[in-house]
Amino acid sequence: MKTAAQGTFRFAHNNVNVKDLEKSLAFYRDALGLL
Repeated sequence: MKTAAQGTFRFAHNNVNVKDLEKSLAFYRDALGLL
């Protein structure tokens, strides 16, 4: 396994804060085809 000192970096996740979870889930499901 390489370390950051060897120049390897991986971005494994991200976070999106939302006000309306149901609307957001519908958007990701229907518009983007995710979930």
